[in-house]
Amino acid sequence: MTEGTGTEARLINRQQRDALREAIRFYVGCSGELVSAFDAPGLERTLARDGFRLVDDLGWDADDPREQFELTLPGDALRRVLDFLREEETNELENARRSANRHVADKALDTIAACRAVERAE
Repeated sequence: MTEGTGTEARLINRQQRDALREAIRFYVGCSGELVSAFDAPGLERTLARDGFRLVDDLGWDADDPREQFELTLPGDALRRVLDFLREEETNELENARRSANRHVADKALDTIAACRAVERAE
């Protein structure tokens, strides 16, 4: 149980964490999404906020030594981030397959699999 909430903790492993953290880092931190979130109404700002809150659970340090990560982000916020990541990574996967970019395709598949694993743990 997550302390004080009465809900079951959602745990993910290092591989799932790394895939989610890298995708969030790209979409929220590196692609201009963060800058646009300051002036954006509603969903973009909410996604940026929720993405950063999820990174609080996943760990800010790329080399975090933990093997399991407890997700404490509330379910609605977590689903919003997972839906966004899955949609974006599905688009990346399609583009990577068209251009035969195996590395990008593999990263997209890892993120999609991590999203599904988190959803199953809910």
